[in-house]
Order: sequence, then C-alpha cells, then structure tokens
Amino acid sequence: MTTKSTSSMRAVLIAIFAYLGYSCVYLCRLNLSVASVGIKELGIMTDAQLGVLSSLFLGAYAFGKLVLGRIGDKLPPKVMILSGLCASAVVNLVFGFFLPVGVLYLLWLLNGLAQSLIWGPILRIVSSNFSAEKRSTVLSLMATCIGFGSIIGVVLASVGISAFDSVSAAFFLPAGITLVIALFFAIFVHDASQSDEKKLPPMPLKELLHEPAFRRMSIPSLFHGVIKDNINVWMGLYFASTFGLDLKKLAFYVFIVPLLTLLGRILFLPCLRACKNNENLVAGLSLVLSAVFACLLALNILPLWLSLACFGGIACMISMANTTLLSIFPSRYLERGCVSSVASYMDVLAYSGAAVGSLVFGVMVESSGYVPMFIVWLVCSAISAVVLLHEAKR
Repeated sequence: MTTKSTSSMRAVLIAIFAYLGYSCVYLCRLNLSVASVGIKELGIMTDAQLGVLSSLFLGAYAFGKLVLGRIGDKLPPKVMILSGLCASAVVNLVFGFFLPVGVLYLLWLLNGLAQSLIWGPILRIVSSNFSAEKRSTVLSLMATCIGFGSIIGVVLASVGISAFDSVSAAFFLPAGITLVIALFFAIFVHDASQSDEKKLPPMPLKELLHEPAFRRMSIPSLFHGVIKDNINVWMGLYFASTFGLDLKKLAFYVFIVPLLTLLGRILFLPCLRACKNNENLVAGLSLVLSAVFACLLALNILPLWLSLACFGGIACMISMANTTLLSIFPSRYLERGCVSSVASYMDVLAYSGAAVGSLVFGVMVESSGYVPMFIVWLVCSAISAVVLLHEAKR
C-alpha cells in the first residue's frame, strides 16, 4: 500500500471518529431537553432553575472556550478531545442521581467546561488532514454530526426514560456510550497530520481580534447563538404548557428539531454550490427565513402543527448558518496556525449569547409567557442576516 493511500485512509478514519466523538457531545447535552419535563414533574427543579442550569452550562462552555481556545492550537488535539469526552461522560453519570440542586448546578457547569475542550481541536485535527480543495466539503459533512448527535441524543434519552421508567436513564445511557466512543477514539486516532499547519507561528491574538473579517463575523456568531441552543431548551416546555402534551407525546415533537437540524447541515452543501461557494450568502438567506419563522411564532395564534413547523424551520436555518460561522470560517485560518483559536472565539460568542438568552428567557417565560422570547429570536435573526448578506457582497 502506498504512503499516499495510507495517509488518505488515516484521514478518513480520523474524520469518522471525530464525527462520532463530537456527536457524543450532543448525547451528553440534549438529554437535558428531554428530561427537563420529567425533572420538573418530579419537583427536582422549577422552570427558572432549569433556565439557570442551562445558563450555567452555556456560560461555562463559553468561558472554557475563551480560556482554552488558544491552548487548543498548541497542545495535541487528541489529548484535549479525550479529556473533554471522558469528563462529560462522568458528569452525566453523576447527574443522573439527582443530588441537591446546588450540586446539579455545579455538575452541569462542569459539563460545559468539559465540552468546551472538544470542537476547536476536532476542527483542527480534521482540517489539517485534508487538502484545501477538500476542506470545505469535508467540514460541511462534519458539521452534520451536530444534527446526527442531536437526533441520537433525543432518541436515546426518550427510549431510556420509557424503557427503564426513569428520568435518570436519560443521563446514564449517554454517559456509557460516550465512554465507549472515547475508548475507540483513543485507539484509532493519531495527532499526526499531513498539512503544513505548524510551519508558521500562530497569528498573534491582538492581530486576530483586530482583523476586520473576524470582527464582522463575530456579530452573527453572537446573535445566532441566542437562538441555537435555546430552541432545544425551551421547545419541550413550550409544547407542554401551550398544548398540554405529556412526557411521552412530547418526545416525538422534541425529536423533530434535531431531525431538521440535521437536514439543515445536509442541505448546506447543495445550497453552497447553488450560491457559487459563497457561504456567507447561504447563512444570510437562512437567517432571513429564521426571522420569518420567529415572527410567525410571535403571533401566538398558530396551531400545534404550524408551531412545530416554525420551530423546526428555525432549527434548520440556524444550523445552516452555524456551519458557515463555526466550521468553514475558522478553517480559513489553518495556514495562520489558529484554527482552534478562531473556532473557540466564535463559539465563545455563540454560547455567551445562548447563556444570556437562556437566563433571560427563564425570567421572561415565567413572567410574560413565550411571545417576548420569540420577538428576541426575530430581532437576532434579522440583525445577523443583514451582516452576513453584506459580508456576502465583499
């Protein structure tokens, strides 16, 4: 077998296990969305406390990205990825015992920190093993792992709760699967790359933060983040309170969102080709549609099926924009040695927006219902669309 063939097989193997590894992140995150109604019904937490829990996770995730993002361009990516996967699995395992609320806050905060270690190094290790010509295609396919992991995460948590008649199963099962995938990752993935990634020193942080393109793209990264994870956090509670769905019926409706999130990732590549490889145009048009769906939800007159379509539409459009912002845009910095840094800073902005949004939405929902939240989604989508469509013309 030639060296070239061996390198090609190694690159494919790395992409596969990186895909499975990051899918596990969503197994150990979206299980809370499915379990939240049961947690509330058991009297473990209130709506406001669930909002704080989600905000702590997202804030810790953003903080971890901010502190550790630069390190992700210096340390072996395999070490960081494995550390994050194993720590997240252990936290989920302990969380399933439903200890006092203060301990649950601490555990979910640690989950956010653990998961903050993973995406930047995954993006770096995958980018460095594929040529520039293949990179956008591979990364757009890699981005589908978020939708795939979301679907498996929701199904696994739902089946676990139903099969074992226990909300704890929503945390125990993802923990076990993540540990198994981490073991395979440790065995089959190596840090060696075939690119010239390390020939140049990393771009200085001050220079990166003052770069015009980076600063412009930070705006939609922040505002789309306000919506992205909060769809999963609040959709189940919205359908339970608005349409009176019980936990078993709710599982089907919650499942639609990760399914359409995956669809958005899959549609990104043909849309990119249709837009002549202008990823900013794809993201901008997606966010225009997201604003339309949020506007319809804010009317507060939609029947169940139309509300479901709007939630799913927002999830699909946000996932398309996310592919541009957090996958393709950071990969442009490979030759400057700061893929992990850029990916991490974009993630910081997205999850900072999500953390603030989750905290504010918890108060909004308890005091004024869901309409104000949908209005915030509308405004965030519109602002992001304007910036990205302007960027697409450059």
